[in-house]
Amino acid sequence: MSVLSAVRGSGVRRRVAAALCLDVLLLVVGAGLVQLSATERERALDRRVDARAVTAAGFLEAYVADTFRREVRLARRSFAGDVTAADFDRLTRDYGFEAALLLDAEGACSSERRRSRS
Repeated sequence: MSVLSAVRGSGVRRRVAAALCLDVLLLVVGAGLVQLSATERERALDRRVDARAVTAAGFLEAYVADTFRREVRLARRSFAGDVTAADFDRLTRDYGFEAALLLDAEGACSSERRRSRS
């Protein structure tokens, strides 16, 4: 004879069943809250990564634009008029360019320089 059948008429069985139902309900609600919290953390991480990517892209865009502006100023100042291959090699080497192209008035490449990898 089980304990539950011995106390059948006293309502203990209903209280135990209600307590078990309440435990299951609390367990389900707790698991749902944990899942909701994890999902929100993932979304927050995605937002932070996106914000960092936008910041990095903005930095790179500004850096490249600034580099191009400086190179245009340098080219206008250093390469005005006729430029010999020796002048071109010397200037690109002195300014530390890894590679450079010298374009003529029509935009065709008249000279190029690539630093050899050592």
